[in-house]
Amino acid sequence: MTDADITDAAPGDPEAWHAAALDAFRQGRLAEAVAWAQAAVSRVPDRAAWWRNLCTIAERHGNHAMALAAAERAVALAPSDPDLWHALALVQYRLGAPEASAASARAALHRDADHAGAHVALAEALLLQGEFATGWDEYEWRYRLPGAGPSRPPLTCAAWDGTPLPKEPPAAAQSGRLLLVADQGYGDAIQFARYIPWAAARCGAVSLAAAPELTPLLAPLLPPGAVLAGWEAVLARGERYAAWAPLSGLPRLHGTRGDTIPATVPYLSAEPGRVVAWRAQLDALASHLAPHPAPRSVRRVGLVWAGRPTHPNDANRSAPAAAMAPLAAVPGVALVSLQQGAAAAEAAAIAPSLPALGGAIDDFATLAAVISALDLLITVDSAPAHVAGALGCPVWVLLPYGPDWRWLRDRADTPWYPTARLFRPPAPRDWTGLMAGVAAALRRWAAACPRSGLGRTTSQFPTQEARVSKIIRTEPNPILSKAVEFHGFVYLQGMTARDPGKDIKGQTAEVLEEIDAALETHGTDKTRLLTAQIWLKDIKDRPAMNELWAAWLPEGGAPVRACVQAELADPRLLVEIMVTACK
Repeated sequence: MTDADITDAAPGDPEAWHAAALDAFRQGRLAEAVAWAQAAVSRVPDRAAWWRNLCTIAERHGNHAMALAAAERAVALAPSDPDLWHALALVQYRLGAPEASAASARAALHRDADHAGAHVALAEALLLQGEFATGWDEYEWRYRLPGAGPSRPPLTCAAWDGTPLPKEPPAAAQSGRLLLVADQGYGDAIQFARYIPWAAARCGAVSLAAAPELTPLLAPLLPPGAVLAGWEAVLARGERYAAWAPLSGLPRLHGTRGDTIPATVPYLSAEPGRVVAWRAQLDALASHLAPHPAPRSVRRVGLVWAGRPTHPNDANRSAPAAAMAPLAAVPGVALVSLQQGAAAAEAAAIAPSLPALGGAIDDFATLAAVISALDLLITVDSAPAHVAGALGCPVWVLLPYGPDWRWLRDRADTPWYPTARLFRPPAPRDWTGLMAGVAAALRRWAAACPRSGLGRTTSQFPTQEARVSKIIRTEPNPILSKAVEFHGFVYLQGMTARDPGKDIKGQTAEVLEEIDAALETHGTDKTRLLTAQIWLKDIKDRPAMNELWAAWLPEGGAPVRACVQAELADPRLLVEIMVTACK
């Protein structure tokens, strides 16, 4: 829509333009809404509320720079309005600036101490930075947000404060029974289900109310009959409860900090018989994508590119299916869609005749079985990522630029799920840039990682201990391996330059590239380095080598190191580096 279109439709009437912007926004016509809103503020530039609306519209449309400028203009016009500071905090968070977001949220709270949105924005900014102590307390304001539904059934019991309840309550009174509620989204419920054993150990008995789609997956965490499908089932049971707590509130009651996240993974499991059946089906599908019979080396990789459309950040976290197309060109990989909902119809944009299993997945127990039959799941930040992580299955999570708080900042790993690897885009909604890196990583992974899971019987599914204890050797030969992984540690061979004719800086740069690639193959990176050994042909090259080394290392992430002069096997080589990293 052009300026001429706007003035022809409602000449000289900015009020009508602003109303048209809101109407177009509500109907999802975002480009049109941006045009109307810009026209309105250009004619009447002193209305803070109009600038705030332009911020919201532009952010949803994906123009984050415009959204930020509009929010800053709104605050400048009406600095005493807490709603405007809250809007600024939200767009700053989306732009990956949690410190600025926290400052803006605090500015809103300075003007209105009971502003629930600002408290939640502050919580998410703090939690993203790993400031759990204050973050969990602020997160409790989520139930006071406008439009937030009730967090529990209409019961009279008190909120649980985390203190132990009687272990042997009188049968009639049920005085020690705790009701847990799987609140928030599916992913949240799965993530925080890890706290159920901790809560159960402190109470006489525990019941869990969860969505019907979740109950088959979560039921094994509690005694038979203790996991109830929805609030109706809770009320129909007629039990009396001493206290209740939402699953998402358990980290605060537990006192969780970055180094005390319950890390017993897997804490969920799939039924072995169903996994075997799904593996057979996947093998049959793969046989149509590879020469008959399907090579045993083909890896089965599941894809999910979109989350629930009603999620408030879905426009940023869900990818267009076409963005996944580079993955279809990776050799040795058989892709299969696990996508559900309307987005499943976009599968052909990834590859013609892409096998689709989403329609056969009717609950999370089925999803768990499918994921357990795969070699890898690649998914946007949605519930399947949490299922795979809770199962201890390999999963690559594609994050939005301003990620959800649980994934923390600038990490390729997560303390919540040790088998997850995180991919972060270079800019907001830059799925092309993100997927280029994912495709390159998938190519290295497919070339280096042995096919897992083929031919296992129901009694051969590995425990977490067995997974961790397996020795994985990359590119072994009669003399050495390029890398060895054991118990979550990755040991690399001494890396040397591909071109020994280069000078010390050229060779060092190539060595560091080789280290990056080898670590990426094993699901880790240079932020997880523990030790380094460096051999120089001439110790006088140490300053030049150190210049590149220091620039390559992440800030504050230097490993312990030894650097010595040594005679290298090839006289043309000037430097050799060997490192150890954890996952």
